[in-house]
Amino acid sequence: MEVLVILFGLLFALGIAIATAALASRKNRNPVNWFFLSCFWGIIGLIVLACSEKLNKEEHESDTLVTVLWLILLIPFSLLIILSL
Repeated sequence: MEVLVILFGLLFALGIAIATAALASRKNRNPVNWFFLSCFWGIIGLIVLACSEKLNKEEHESDTLVTVLWLILLIPFSLLIILSL
């Protein structure tokens, strides 16, 4: 039973990540970056992307939002690694 719950959770997370990448592509944003962010952030990444505006073809995605999300993700993990040493 535990294996099924874990498998369902992984499939759900993968589905959210794929949906986020598809939405990022439609909003002219980097789908690969948003896929991996959504792998870690889950539904939060999808909500943040859904609330963001669609970019024009000639506009480039600002790295500010993506950088902030990566930093918020990496700071706790790096602190855990440092404190575990």
